[in-house]
Amino acid sequence: MVCIIKDDKGQLVYSERPEEEMTKLKALVTYAVGLDLDRGDKLELINLQFINEVEDTVGR
Repeated sequence: MVCIIKDDKGQLVYSERPEEEMTKLKALVTYAVGLDLDRGDKLELINLQFINEVEDTVGR
């Protein structure tokens, strides 16, 4: 899950999502896909930066 924010200089930068938000997202996905722990289903959400540069496309 990626979260991009603007720093104090107005530059777009990567920021990890807060643990509380990750917990809520995991609960949402668990319910949406019908995850069943008794069946052995597993789900892992992680914060991961997968791009090095962020392009500001707002207003294009």
